[in-house]
Amino acid sequence: MLQVRAGEQALVAGANHGPSSLALEAERAVTRALAGGCSVPVAAHAAPIGDGRWRMLAYADHDGVISLEQADGDDPLALADVVLTALGATT
Repeated sequence: MLQVRAGEQALVAGANHGPSSLALEAERAVTRALAGGCSVPVAAHAAPIGDGRWRMLAYADHDGVISLEQADGDDPLALADVVLTALGATT
């Protein structure tokens, strides 16, 4: 996902990689829902694992309680919801 100035999207449209954009969107959904930032230890990673399947991993440290969740499926955005539910959060 590339950011450009308003009106210049056509200049980079061909450089967009669909699977990478989808992974980024899912990862950002997780970190946003967990209030991730510079002072909150949170990580999310979505990656294709073959045959149209994806894996989502999420790590969170809430008040010293560390959680790591993983989910596999066809839709990385749906997997973001699965790991957030397992972590006790929602999008």
